[in-house]
Amino acid sequence: MDYRLHGFIDAHSRVIEIAQVIARQAPLGVQATLRNARVAQRESDVAAEALDKSAQGTYGITIAHGSPMLSLIPKMLSSTVSFAGFSMGINYGSNKVRYISPVPVDAKLRGVIRLESLTRTPHGAQVVFGVTIEREGADKPSCVAEVISLLIE
Repeated sequence: MDYRLHGFIDAHSRVIEIAQVIARQAPLGVQATLRNARVAQRESDVAAEALDKSAQGTYGITIAHGSPMLSLIPKMLSSTVSFAGFSMGINYGSNKVRYISPVPVDAKLRGVIRLESLTRTPHGAQVVFGVTIEREGADKPSCVAEVISLLIE
C-alpha cells in the first residue's frame, strides 16, 4: 500500500535549522510541529482488497500501523527541519520505536519533532530526533520514535 502525508507547519512553531544549532545560535531541544497531517491510502485494487479485509478485523476499519507509521517520519522531518548547508541526509536508523495506539487511514495527525542531540562528524553531523505522532481525539500518541540521521556536508 502507498501512504502519503499531507500537512502544514504550525504557525506558532518554527522550522528546526540544523546549521543554527551547529553555529550554537539555537539550542538542542528545539521543537517543530507538523499539524493537520493526514495519512491517505492510495486508491488501487490492492488497497481496496486490504480495505475489505481490515474492515472485518478488530477495528472494523483500515489501520495505518507499524511500517506505514514509521515511513511518515522522514516526510515529517523534511517538512519541519532545514538541512541547509548539507549536500545529503542519510536515514541511519532508530534507537527506539513504539506503536502505542492505532491510526485509522484518513485520521488527522500531528507530528512533533524535537532535536535531541547533534554530534559533529568528520564529514558533517549525526543528529537524533525525538518524534511523536499524535492522532486527533486519541488519549495516547500513536507512535513515539527516536530516529538518527547522518548529514553530509
